[in-house]
Amino acid sequence: LGQLSLDQTLPQTGTTVTLLIRPGAAQILPQDQQATHNFLQGAIRAVSFRGKYYQVWVQAGQQNLMFELPHFSAAAGEHIRLTLDPHAIGIFPS
Repeated sequence: LGQLSLDQTLPQTGTTVTLLIRPGAAQILPQDQQATHNFLQGAIRAVSFRGKYYQVWVQAGQQNLMFELPHFSAAAGEHIRLTLDPHAIGIFPS
């Protein structure tokens, strides 16, 4: 996914881990803004309005990720750029 900054102590190098990204971790990154950490881009695979939020499925590299965004106007097939809140990302030993 790229380089991530996390709000927790990292495990020892070489440790196999599972990465958890909370659905509410993402915010849309405007086209004129750059980010180097906690940034991902991908193709929108599906969008579903859920009342208080939009459920957005994004394919970033080989990963299919689901995020909950309060406002959303893009459609499936379009590309999106997102930033991730470091407090909403966790690493757990596998």
